[in-house]
Amino acid sequence: MKKANENFFEIRKDNEKPIRISLIIAILLLIFLSAPTVILLVLGLFCGYRYSLSGSYMKYDGVNDVFEKASESADSMKKDFKESYEK
Repeated sequence: MKKANENFFEIRKDNEKPIRISLIIAILLLIFLSAPTVILLVLGLFCGYRYSLSGSYMKYDGVNDVFEKASESADSMKKDFKESYEK
């Protein structure tokens, strides 16, 4: 339990200070409110928010790479949509 409280799910936009949520709270939100949580996470990607995991007990490089690729995909989809809309 201590490890879960010292590891965080971070939400950030541009160079602002990240919002840090305890990993245990993030997991509980996904379990009990999965549909609204997932919808808000996806909407956040399209609004320019980036997600990552951080903490002292575990290495999150693989997970953070997946989060970064999801952010890049959302950015490219947004760009493609804007370009097709402007034509």
